[in-house]
Amino acid sequence: MPSEPIIRLERVSQHYTEGAETRQVLREASVSFVAGDVLAVHGRSGIGKCTLLNPAAGIDSPPGGQAGVAGAR
Repeated sequence: MPSEPIIRLERVSQHYTEGAETRQVLREASVSFVAGDVLAVHGRSGIGKCTLLNPAAGIDSPPGGQAGVAGAR
């Protein structure tokens, strides 16, 4: 039986504004990880890998959605 997630991202959204343009990087992304999970994130440069992982690590707070580690938000 799987244990409770220690990292959870729920409906996380993130955008960046550059001049007059707004770039949507994440749109309501949800993912959770339990202790012992192994994760690999793969993709071309600029696709949003770090943007997804920064809230999971507590580096950034997403403007949309929720991110939590070990039950804290």
